[in-house]
Amino acid sequence: IVFGFIGRMAREKNLETLLAAFDEVHRQLPEARLLLVGPGPYLPELRHFAGRLDSNQAIVFTDRVPFEEIAHYHAALDVFVMTSTTEVQPLVLPEAMAAGACLVAADAVGPRDVLIKEKTGLLCEPTQEAFVTTMLKAGREPELRHRLGQAARQAAEEYDIPKATERLLTLYRNTLADYQKR
Repeated sequence: IVFGFIGRMAREKNLETLLAAFDEVHRQLPEARLLLVGPGPYLPELRHFAGRLDSNQAIVFTDRVPFEEIAHYHAALDVFVMTSTTEVQPLVLPEAMAAGACLVAADAVGPRDVLIKEKTGLLCEPTQEAFVTTMLKAGREPELRHRLGQAARQAAEEYDIPKATERLLTLYRNTLADYQKR
């Protein structure tokens, strides 16, 4: 089972929680791996933190990868995990959804706006313990991963650029029409 995160390695992403949760998940699912893809200012600290974990041999950091290769990394993930609680409009979730990954995310404003709990992803409290429980659930239930991944892929179509652009234009047109009426 490959768990992972693709994005900027920054303190506000709360990736220590992911690493610590994965350490416990790996104890219970020794075949599990964690893939962290992306550059960022916090990468050295995360590597150091991971190096102290029992699961450190099951954790891979890639640093920066070419944009053209990101889809391959998404395809490699069974479960995309987002521990951040500070994302207002998390673009990484629709990207992971389009790849058909099962998603586990903090039950916070951004992820809650993108995912439908238990339908297109699993939302949990933003604690290490809750992530362990939710990641284990996803890791142990292949049918659940498949069902959520398929539903997420279908839901990601709403984030298609032409559809999203048309929704934005409609909003602007309606706002302008309301303003002109006043």
